[in-house]
Amino acid sequence: MSKYRVIYDLPDFPIKKDEGGLYSILPFERLDKDKKAVFKVGLADSFDKRFEGYHTDFPLGFYYKNLLASPKKGIREFQTDTRGLKLSQDAKRNLRTNDRKRYYRKIETAIFKDIEDHGGDRVKSTTRIRNADENGGDTEWFYTDEKTLDDAFKNAYKIYGGRNLQNSLSHINRTATKNKREATYTGEIHFKVFA
Repeated sequence: MSKYRVIYDLPDFPIKKDEGGLYSILPFERLDKDKKAVFKVGLADSFDKRFEGYHTDFPLGFYYKNLLASPKKGIREFQTDTRGLKLSQDAKRNLRTNDRKRYYRKIETAIFKDIEDHGGDRVKSTTRIRNADENGGDTEWFYTDEKTLDDAFKNAYKIYGGRNLQNSLSHINRTATKNKREATYTGEIHFKVFA
């Protein structure tokens, strides 16, 4: 029996089965007084598979803020030439998946830089070693606002193509206030962002 897929039940989720690309999500219920929050920015071969995995970490769900679906402009330089190679269909499929991951990683790097260049602060973690300093190493989490994310994804769309999808989070603080009234438990995570 296969695992039940929550994403397929969302009537307004604008992604096709096994479509991939770049994303930003918010697993928290509230923007702060500056209309900022800590967002996860990343890549996925398949949005539905990646987001289903996040439902284990965030059982009450999360908001998607941005999706850059199926970008393809300039992907040829990342594609492995398999002409003349005697490979099984599975081997060829694995090569195509690896090519796509490398291409998405290039886009992810551009989006990260754009966010940081426009005032977004990368969250540091003591469990990460990439670009580590006394505060920790780089993560894929950014303390930023909606406009900075929207602009970074729009800029990536102009360069890499695909479909640029944005979701507004202007309503979440009202929803959070209602949820808090009805809650029997509140969990908190406190971030110290280093600008």
